[in-house]
Amino acid sequence: MNFCQDNESKLSKGALRGFHYQRNPCAQTKLVIALHGERLDVTVDIRNGLPTFGKHISMLLSSENKKQLFIPRGFQMDLLFKAIKRYCLLS
Repeated sequence: MNFCQDNESKLSKGALRGFHYQRNPCAQTKLVIALHGERLDVTVDIRNGLPTFGKHISMLLSSENKKQLFIPRGFQMDLLFKAIKRYCLLS
């Protein structure tokens, strides 16, 4: 898989970004990792007509557990930063 863009974001403790996504033809697949601190990510399937429509998962990403979250096109993403001024990388 080729990534054409990396984004780094920095938010303060307790910051909550609401659900967000891109519609076709600009829909994006994302790979998310916490570079410092920890964050709770929630991802919801919004692909209408599929049996998984409306289903969600949540995952705690941290610089300690080094987990990554792959978010395919057609999913919404939400996140909550749990620590003071933390950084994450979106590819």
